[in-house]
Amino acid sequence: MATLRAHKFLLEWVADHVPPVPVRERPALAEALAKQCLADVPHYDLSEEEVREAAGCDLVRLMRDALDVIARGERIKRIPI
Repeated sequence: MATLRAHKFLLEWVADHVPPVPVRERPALAEALAKQCLADVPHYDLSEEEVREAAGCDLVRLMRDALDVIARGERIKRIPI
């Protein structure tokens, strides 16, 4: 089950790591960000399963959505987006 900690981790991680980029760069960057995010999970004493469940969808899709929101100049306020 996704925990509040997993939601908080994703929200903070996305805020710290997702930059505004042109639309053509987003698919590849979304993949890289998802991998980087999962690589950081053990440092926060969370499981990949918790984080994936907190994302509410595929982690790559979450990163694509986050990239779109950030590119519009908006702030991520909740997970899932």
